[in-house]
Amino acid sequence: MAESTTMDGAKIEKRILGVKLPDFSVLKDRRVISLIVAKNFSKLGIATLSYGAMVYLASSGASQIQVSFVGAMGYLAALTFGTQGGAIVDSMTKRNAMILGYAAQAALCFVFPTLFGTSVLDLTVLAFLVAALATITSPAIKATVAVIATPVAMAMVAAMLSLFGSLGTAVGQAFVAPILIKISGIELVMYVSGLILAAGAIWVFMNPTDEVAGGRSLREVAASIEWKPRVFEFGGILGWISSNRVVATIVLVGAIVFALAESLGTLIPVYMRDVLDADPALSIYVFAPAGLGYLAGAVAAPGLIGRYGERRMGTIALLVCSGGIMLYGMIDLVAPFLAPFSPTRLFELFGADLSDDVLAAGLISIPANFGSTAAGASVQNYINRHLPLARQGGVFGMQKVIENILALVSVLGLGAIATVIGSQAVFLIAPVTVVAVVVWLLRYSARHAGESESRRGALEDLWSNAEDEAVALDAAAASIS
Repeated sequence: MAESTTMDGAKIEKRILGVKLPDFSVLKDRRVISLIVAKNFSKLGIATLSYGAMVYLASSGASQIQVSFVGAMGYLAALTFGTQGGAIVDSMTKRNAMILGYAAQAALCFVFPTLFGTSVLDLTVLAFLVAALATITSPAIKATVAVIATPVAMAMVAAMLSLFGSLGTAVGQAFVAPILIKISGIELVMYVSGLILAAGAIWVFMNPTDEVAGGRSLREVAASIEWKPRVFEFGGILGWISSNRVVATIVLVGAIVFALAESLGTLIPVYMRDVLDADPALSIYVFAPAGLGYLAGAVAAPGLIGRYGERRMGTIALLVCSGGIMLYGMIDLVAPFLAPFSPTRLFELFGADLSDDVLAAGLISIPANFGSTAAGASVQNYINRHLPLARQGGVFGMQKVIENILALVSVLGLGAIATVIGSQAVFLIAPVTVVAVVVWLLRYSARHAGESESRRGALEDLWSNAEDEAVALDAAAASIS
């Protein structure tokens, strides 16, 4: 049956091919719209700054490892301060945490070009500090979902947050940063990023949620946080993974997709220059269609999560994302077949002269970016639905740490490999390489806990829905710190 409906009182549930259609009625909630806009400001501002810096370097003739190194500084900062950011969010109201983070990020974007400069060192330090503050804003946004949404609506709200956050990233990468580079240069990119983040702080201040007021003062919060970076305590991260296995495995699935998506962003500028024979500032032709992938992920995720569960949805997202990324490595073979169907052809109506390779790369960005939205929604919904609100900030903080461990290793590792074998070839091995790192991490964490696990067992843990998951989640909710 193509379409069916079931009646429960006044409620009508629609399904197509057995998949529950998404309920967009949550978008009527003022608080949901406010949170979506807040996340969009964050993603747009940070993407404009970070991708602008990478385009600037690639256009200046920098090597892939140099571009990757600057891009990786953001992950190092998030890795260093991820758990502290989560602890801050748990210690104060989520709204105040967002205002604090946005305002500080905006200030940095104005201070650096005004008082320091735009050298490689300046850009590296700025990226580090802005990403460090994102460890406060990101878990604050995610934890707010449990405040404003019912359990039934959480998946849809998470999907919408992931979608509009991804769109903010796509707009920053494909349009704002390259256009500003073309118009003026990197200084304008930094100032505009600051204006976007400042607008985010103002927006959050003017649109309070229904969160119960309270929380400690900033001074009290700062005094209560253990500021020693946990990145230097790898055993603590391994211990968290081994003792909270049921939560950690789905976080790791999302981290794989996150690392692949972030690696893609750092590889594309040099890929544009060396493989597609195009100006790195014209990455709009590759990234513009990515919005269709983000949209597909957001629309499909709630229904597929309801049918298959968060874990299997995360696996679907990983497979689609990996397949898309590997197609970049086979661009010479697939371009003649994909180019005729590319939505990037729309730019030819405005006089753009695009090669088949560029057209195909634009189409490939759709499946490659589907996973980032779908996987992000799966992980967030899993945590929002199963764990107590008082613990979610800490879990999202740990999620940020794990994602950035993997992104840091992937960006630098794949960047180094691309410098040696070329940016085209590295796309073929990127998914396998990142999954292999995660399998090693799972096995190593098991050995850290005095247990043993095979490679096959670690792979199965990433996507299997354990029969005793409810019991395991109860234990995880009680033990997570």
